[in-house]
Amino acid sequence: PDYLSPLGGFTEFTNHVSAYFRTYPSIPYMLTKEKYFCDIPSNKYIETAWENGGMMARLDTMGFDIEIYSDRRCIGAYGKNMVDNYIENKMDVSYTGVMKGMLNLAFYRNMPYIAKPTFWLYTGDLNTMAVGEENSPSYNIDDALFYVRQTDGLTLQDENPVFKFYHLNGTHEPYMIDSNAQKVVDGTSRVEAAKGSLKIVYDYIEQMKKLGVFENSIIIITADHGKSTETSELQEAVNPILFVKPKGKDEREPLSYSKAPTTDEDLHGTILKELGVEDYRQYGTSVFDIEEGEQRTRYKYFQSVVEGREKHLYEYAIEGDAKDFANWSLTGKSWPIHYNFYLW
Repeated sequence: PDYLSPLGGFTEFTNHVSAYFRTYPSIPYMLTKEKYFCDIPSNKYIETAWENGGMMARLDTMGFDIEIYSDRRCIGAYGKNMVDNYIENKMDVSYTGVMKGMLNLAFYRNMPYIAKPTFWLYTGDLNTMAVGEENSPSYNIDDALFYVRQTDGLTLQDENPVFKFYHLNGTHEPYMIDSNAQKVVDGTSRVEAAKGSLKIVYDYIEQMKKLGVFENSIIIITADHGKSTETSELQEAVNPILFVKPKGKDEREPLSYSKAPTTDEDLHGTILKELGVEDYRQYGTSVFDIEEGEQRTRYKYFQSVVEGREKHLYEYAIEGDAKDFANWSLTGKSWPIHYNFYLW
């Protein structure tokens, strides 16, 4: 019960929903609020999403330094002009790493089900294996490495307001960090990875307090999606966490809770309202404007898989408590998947 005590000043929204159930297109959607229906090539979607403006364009005109720590494929050509830390560096191919990844994938495919967990790997692991260590990318979804870099200490470089977006692995399988955010080659448990993820967050917040910027900052702790399952044992894991600290609140105020029906499309409105933007509602609703028990329909998009191939994207409407699948229903809307987001 006391594990969340470092989150003084925050509100946890316990009835939160993400629009998608996979990292992509969840991350680009969180940045741009443009939905993707697998009807155009993913790189075209990225360009259109950023070109349509939205919160990022507004922050840019307000003089914010925009820094995004995520895969550069989530930004696209138009976004390069707004993102201040955008880097395209040449990466050397590790042929040994490519061979290792392909062999791992082959074993996973051909082993009996009982042995498959030994060879399970995340899509991003193949990218990591394929890059030579001597010229690693600026972004690497490696939480242990991120934590090592974070321990060097945060600094204040200028007086410009800053928007920072950190995309970490968190409790995404496979679980590769322990409760101290240290890498464990043989893997750990979901609970250990969750504790390690929060340690990264807690240490970051502590450094913000020492720099004197915590109280005047808006901080959002969330995830791009929950676990991709509908088994009754994991209902609560399907939707992501959401903790929000509004501007002006400090650690002396204890963590509070809200059952308001929120969704990740509310994040842009939340940020801009806290920044004092008068017309913030054109960018969305603030989570603090939503009442508990409010009748609000939220939508989530799942991909069906038939014979190993993704066929359709289905829309679900969620009314009431998102943790109860009795409140989920198909809307009748679906889209044939012409383009898989992972195919660039």
